[in-house]
Amino acid sequence: MSDSSLEAIQQLNQSAWELRYANWQESLQSSQQALELASAEGNELQRGYALRTLGFIERVQSNLPKAMSRLTEALEIAKNHGDLVLERDCLNFLAATYATSGNMQSALDYTQSALQISQQIEDLPGQVSNLNNLGIIYYELNRLSEAESVYLQAIESASLIQDQRRVAEARANLALVYVKLERYEDAVSCSRSALQLAEELKLQELATRVQVNLAEALAYTDHFLEALALLRSAEKIFVEHGVFEGVVHCRLNLGLIFLRQHQLSQAIASLNSGLALCQSHGMKELEAQLHQRISQAYEDDQNFELALKHHKAFHTVEREVRRLDTERQLNAISAQRELDRARAEADLERMRRVELGHLVNQLEWQAISDPLTGLHNRRFLETQLEKSFFEAKQASKPLSVAMLDIDSFKQVNDTYGHAIGDEVLKIMAKLAKDSLRTGDIAARYGGEEFALVVHAGFEHAMRACERLRVLVEKHPWSEVHPSLSVTITVGVCADTSLENHEKMLNYADEKLYVGKRSGKNQVCG
Repeated sequence: MSDSSLEAIQQLNQSAWELRYANWQESLQSSQQALELASAEGNELQRGYALRTLGFIERVQSNLPKAMSRLTEALEIAKNHGDLVLERDCLNFLAATYATSGNMQSALDYTQSALQISQQIEDLPGQVSNLNNLGIIYYELNRLSEAESVYLQAIESASLIQDQRRVAEARANLALVYVKLERYEDAVSCSRSALQLAEELKLQELATRVQVNLAEALAYTDHFLEALALLRSAEKIFVEHGVFEGVVHCRLNLGLIFLRQHQLSQAIASLNSGLALCQSHGMKELEAQLHQRISQAYEDDQNFELALKHHKAFHTVEREVRRLDTERQLNAISAQRELDRARAEADLERMRRVELGHLVNQLEWQAISDPLTGLHNRRFLETQLEKSFFEAKQASKPLSVAMLDIDSFKQVNDTYGHAIGDEVLKIMAKLAKDSLRTGDIAARYGGEEFALVVHAGFEHAMRACERLRVLVEKHPWSEVHPSLSVTITVGVCADTSLENHEKMLNYADEKLYVGKRSGKNQVCG
């Protein structure tokens, strides 16, 4: 290859890389030209750099299978040529691609590998970015102590190189961890520090986001006036810039503030306005959160009819979110399978299929199980219930469904903390599972709500649920916490003449709410 040809390819790759944020169309064009020239000249390393940029652009455009293909090929080239910078870039972008597809474990693996390279080449700014990315993944995986640790490392490293922007970002992310850990004073302190830095550096987007997070932490520490002022200011900026998701977060937290002050009409108004915005812009995950909080507000207001309506809407939207998440993960698995098939020689392909099979099995298990309790999740329950309902209809066999809810579970979390709440859920799951016969199903339906599928008629199901209710009430909860006591309310449906299995679930849920309204700690059918 002539020096002029190499220089031309390098210039195209450099231009494509620099334009990847500002003008992705020009970046795409330049990197495609670089790829064609490098392929024609047989320069594999420059092909790798072109594929890296193309993979980045494909990911930004949500073409995840193509991004995986480009980045994986570029990663192999980087390893073959010992180019650590290219290798780290590819690892970072593959991590982001897998995170987008919902495969957080693969995202974690790639990010950890990228961090090792940043440490190896003594690139402190790169290490800070990798640590921040690790923190985000740990947060999504609910590994909060690890998230806290890496964010503290990121803050320390960014301070060493006097990178105040990265310090602000890490502190803002750390504050979210503290909120989830219910360390609200720490969250307030961390958010204030991040906000001050963001304002000094004129980072308006970050500053506005931190205002919302700070307001949430202040709400939990009952500093309502300051929280309200921050949210009003943030919402105004979000509206001006058309950031509808930010507006919804503001209204969600406004609803929280009003709920904590028992200003229920204002809470409902704020949450409903956020809900309308969610529904018009397709923000399903936030829509589920809003339905849940609105249901709580109506329940506090003793309006059980509307509480039930939004409770059902929450489950419906959450089911759709889970379906889309599962679909996205399966698409990612399919893309990875095709990629492996195209790249591998016969023996390597066989080995990779085995590895992919393990990954598929793991994801399939994750897709049908609840990680906290070890029970099946709602997706599995509804799939199996649909089959059982059809079989019961065809063969005129009895079938019962029970929905059970831990009474006043929010008070358990508020009084004893989420660690005790999680232990209650685990024990509840074991009691429910152990109370059933072989072939019956116990599943965590969501939050503190569980569902049972009993292949028997109404009387048997009622007796089984009553036995479980007594077991729960008499369980030695004092071993978990000296002052803890737990009861459940259960709703039962055995009417297989209903239209479908979902109607049975809805009927059982309605009976559950009847029990709630009439005193809790009972079985209603």
